[in-house]
Order: sequence, then structure tokens, then C-alpha cells
Amino acid sequence: MKKKMMVNDKYLETLIGAFPVPERVADKIKIFAEKSRGGYTLYQSHPDSFSKNGSWIKSEVAKFTFDNKSSRWLVSWLRSTGQRIVLGRSKSFSGALNIVKKDKHACFWG
Repeated sequence: MKKKMMVNDKYLETLIGAFPVPERVADKIKIFAEKSRGGYTLYQSHPDSFSKNGSWIKSEVAKFTFDNKSSRWLVSWLRSTGQRIVLGRSKSFSGALNIVKKDKHACFWG
């Protein structure tokens, strides 16, 4: 049985629950989120196939930040160049999650 992480932040808890990993691949992929400067960051992790020590590679999927000026959630993607690109805006956090779920630009999940 999986342990459920106790989280004391409603947005972080919602973010963690929004992208479940199917049991059949739970040993190959991990999805997790962290509170980061200005918002929340969603990550994907997988085993490093070149490592002999069992290490995992952590990749950023998306960042969610709340813009006080526009009262909207901004959803951004980190390019390999280090440049952050805003790919969507939403009035609600659930709407911001849907931007990543739909991934119409094929940036978040490839």
C-alpha cells in the first residue's frame, strides 16, 4: 500500500493529487511537487539509465505562480536554455492544472 504524504498546503496537495502515476509504472516514474519561490513547481523523476548507483533524474514539468497584478495563475515551462516561457494563464488553480493536463503545446510532457 502506498503511503500518502501529509501536506499542509492546499495548493501543493491539489497539485500532487492532480497527476497520479499508474501503479504499473510507479517504480519507473515519480511525479512530485514542491513549493518554490513565487509558487509551486511540478517535477517528474525517472531512474538514470546510465548510472550504476540507482540515482534518479529530476526534471521540471511546469511552474505555477500567482500574479497579484492580474489575479491569475501563470503556468510556465523551463526551456533547456534556462529561459522560462509562460504558456498559459488562469483565474483558478484548477484551470492552471488543466493547462498542463491538456499540454496543447507538447512542452510539459513532451
